[in-house]
Amino acid sequence: MVNNLRKLLWKFLGINFYNFLKNKKHTNLKDAEWLDIIWGDAIYQAAKETGLEDFPETCSWAVEDILAQDWLP
Repeated sequence: MVNNLRKLLWKFLGINFYNFLKNKKHTNLKDAEWLDIIWGDAIYQAAKETGLEDFPETCSWAVEDILAQDWLP
C-alpha cells in the first residue's frame, strides 16, 4: 500500500510540475518554492482520489532528485 501511495503522489507531482512549467508561474527551479506549490496540489489530488488525509505536508524528496532524469521515488 505504501508503494502505491508513493506512486500516486509521484504521478500527481509530475502532472502538477508539467502544468506549473506550462503555465510559467515560476521559472527559477533552483528556488524550492515551486515544489511547495506543486506538492500541495499533489497531496490534495491524492487525498481526493484515495479518501486518505494523512499525507506529509512537505515533500520528502530533494529538488535535485526530482529534477534528475533517471530518478524514481
